[in-house]
Amino acid sequence: MDASYKEVTSFKFQANLLFAESVLQEKKIPFKSKGGALFKLFVKEEDYSRALEVIYNLNLDESEVDPESDGYIAGYEEWADKRYVNGYFTGGVIPRWMYSKVYAQYYGIFIIASSIFYFFVILNDGDASTYSNIDFSWGVSIPILTYIGYFICGILLIIRGFKSQK
Repeated sequence: MDASYKEVTSFKFQANLLFAESVLQEKKIPFKSKGGALFKLFVKEEDYSRALEVIYNLNLDESEVDPESDGYIAGYEEWADKRYVNGYFTGGVIPRWMYSKVYAQYYGIFIIASSIFYFFVILNDGDASTYSNIDFSWGVSIPILTYIGYFICGILLIIRGFKSQK
């Protein structure tokens, strides 16, 4: 290290050193740093008082961090244990409204009713006359097959809703 540089402070954490370096760089104060057990910050002798004031005003927290304080490790362990379990959300299990049988019944009825409605809208094609002149091209048959699929899903949801738990 050059003799013209003087140690301003030392940090326990490298993140604090990097932040202090970025602030000193913005203030155009030349510096050097050195790592090890403690992360040391050096500035030139003539910039020492200015750099000391800047670093003091940063109010960096150098206190030890308790890994259990925020539950970070527990949350990570939960995620690691349950990440391949289908339907498991970190922080708990699937919300009740997503697997409730009552919702399955109502949503199944809604899907059946809407699929029947749209099926007749496609068949009618906006014309109130008969259904005898329908052209079953790809433009009509794909939506019809889609709404038949919705109808089947609605029936399956209703069956699931009324099925008794064992």
